[in-house]
Order: sequence, then C-alpha cells, then structure tokens
Amino acid sequence: MQKRVPFSQKLARLQARLRDAEWRRYGALLLVGKLVGIGILLCAVAFLNPDLLGMKAFAADPVLKGNDIVNPINTVWTLIAAFLVFAMQVGFTMLEAGFCRSRETVNVLMECIVDTCLCGLLFYAFGFAFMFSHGNGFIGLNWFMLNGAPATYE
Repeated sequence: MQKRVPFSQKLARLQARLRDAEWRRYGALLLVGKLVGIGILLCAVAFLNPDLLGMKAFAADPVLKGNDIVNPINTVWTLIAAFLVFAMQVGFTMLEAGFCRSRETVNVLMECIVDTCLCGLLFYAFGFAFMFSHGNGFIGLNWFMLNGAPATYE
C-alpha cells in the first residue's frame, strides 16, 4: 500500500524537477506530443465531417404559423406544472407517512398513491375541458374526456 504524499511535498518535487534540464525537456516533449495528438484528431474530424467547418446550408426557411408554436408551448408548460405537482405529491406522501405510526405506513402510502391516480383520471375526465375548452369565459364546457378535442386548441 502506497503512502499518501502531501501536496507541499508534491509541489517541492515539481519545483526541483523543473530546475533539471532533462525533466524540462521531458515535460516539453509530453506537452508537444499531446498538442500534436489533439491536432491530428481535429484534422481527422474535419476531414471526415466537412460540415463542421461552418459551411452555409442552403435550406428554405420554414414557414411557421401561430399554432405551430403556441400549442407545443402550452403542452410543455402543462407538463412542467404536472411534474412539479407530482414532485410535491411525493413530498406530501413522505410527510404524511412520517406523521403516522409505523404499522400504518403502508396504508398511508397506498392512500396517497390512489389519490394521485384519481387526480390524474379526474384531470383527464374534467380538468382539461375546464381549463382549455370553449365555454363561458370562466370555465370550459366542451371536450370532456378529450371527446372532440382538436389537435391544436385555442
């Protein structure tokens, strides 16, 4: 088993070796060798994939409509909010399991899992329609259980 050398001894040994011409030559050779190796690697990458050199691509500009951007942004925001809610649900589950007796922990965990599943099903059945469908300005009145929901909604 090797003995650990303190940093101060390593630094002193490096200073002593840098004073020696042979060690300086060895260090310079090692540095040049690494630079040559990196240069060869970069040349090989540039040769095998010439598109990396910044050549201009001649593609037509895409034509975007409002729904092409708004609908994915709405979906991503809803998913982020759902992930945050599920993370909070896990925290609440652990809090509730910590407050109960050890013999009832499994029952509490099962109750929280069933609550989460029930909330997901209720959002599918009613929540999406209330949030995103057309209605009276306060609550949506269509698209319950996603029936008749278009691919892009307003």
